Amino acid sequence: MTVLSALWISGCSLGLHEIFQFLISKFPNRKLKKPFSCPTCLSFWIGLLGSVILFDPLLIFLPFVFTKVINRYLWS
Repeated sequence: MTVLSALWISGCSLGLHEIFQFLISKFPNRKLKKPFSCPTCLSFWIGLLGSVILFDPLLIFLPFVFTKVINRYLWS
C-alpha cells in the first residue's frame, strides 16, 4: 500500500508540475517559485503532507526517490 501511495503521489506531483507550467505560460511575466517549480520538490512536500495525514514515515522520501528515478530514466 505504501509503494502504491508513493507512486500515486509521484504521479500527482508530475501532473501538477505540468499543469502549473501550462498556467504560468499564459502569463509571460510570471515565474514559478519553489516548491512548484520542480516536480521533485513538489513530490517531497506532498509526501510530507501525506505522511502526516496517514502516519506513514515512508511517504516522506519514497515519492521523492520515485520522482527522481522517473525524471532521470523514464521521462527524458
